[in-house]
Amino acid sequence: MDDDDQFTEEDRLWLAKQDDATRAHVREVQEWLDTHVQDFPEAKRVKLYDFFVDWDRFSGDFRLAIDDVIVASKITFGLDASGKARFYYPMFGSVLGAPASFAAINLTPNTEKAILKGLQETIPPVMGAGINRETGQSISYHTPPNERIDPQHLLQAINRINDQYSIVVTLPLGSTNATAV
Repeated sequence: MDDDDQFTEEDRLWLAKQDDATRAHVREVQEWLDTHVQDFPEAKRVKLYDFFVDWDRFSGDFRLAIDDVIVASKITFGLDASGKARFYYPMFGSVLGAPASFAAINLTPNTEKAILKGLQETIPPVMGAGINRETGQSISYHTPPNERIDPQHLLQAINRINDQYSIVVTLPLGSTNATAV
């Protein structure tokens, strides 16, 4: 295992201290991941579509196509503390009984940025945690999102994101490369 490039030096040091059964199990998990994780090279375009949005929580999921290759699992999203939408990789849990979760896809940083651009142009931002300068109201991460957005912006987003809605972002990223349908 020491000559295996898929393990970091830290991993190799940890593995060296483990018994044969543990090392064999780690190898089996890695082989399973090598077979089942979808790897994507740098995208030329990403398409986000088939959105489900829980408007009470501003979270949900969507389908993703990278250069016309459809990602097998839906991508989930939610809000971060700043009030902006973030996405989360689909995960494999407890692969072959390993006490860990593993990303089901591998994306390049630029592909991640393109997906995030499409998502943030789709889901309107809400006020982040802090004090609302206009009202003096304290906003926490637990304040419902629909109380943290202008009602007009919320209504526009709800009306825009229907069964036919999709957004395509082309790379390299530029100021006019996202097209909503």
